Amino acid sequence: MMKTMHEKLFDDRIAARLKSGEWDLGIAGAVNRRRRSRKIGFAAAGTISSLALAAMLAIAVLPGLWGGAGAGEELTYFVNAQVAGTWNTVFAGAGQAVESDVSVVDPGYEDDIDTFIDETLAMRL
Repeated sequence: MMKTMHEKLFDDRIAARLKSGEWDLGIAGAVNRRRRSRKIGFAAAGTISSLALAAMLAIAVLPGLWGGAGAGEELTYFVNAQVAGTWNTVFAGAGQAVESDVSVVDPGYEDDIDTFIDETLAMRL
């Protein structure tokens, strides 16, 4: 089988490149550049994802540290509504609880919370 002129020219160029040391250096340089750009890309992606995670944690944690209400002040209305609702459900005929009469006890300052709970439960019986 006879090779065409294009095939012979192609084979000659391939043979010349295989014998050339300059071609080997060019290929090796291109491979190194590609690997270096990949490593930089992975490092950049890792840095960006770490910064994003740190930002999400800061957004989640810092507002509570900077000016959060002390002793559950932001939940007072919610807790008062729950206590009043429970009172009205349990003691339906005893009268309505007045929401302003309900106070939130901070368990950090209560010496004997178990006694308080037991006395309150005894009042229900």
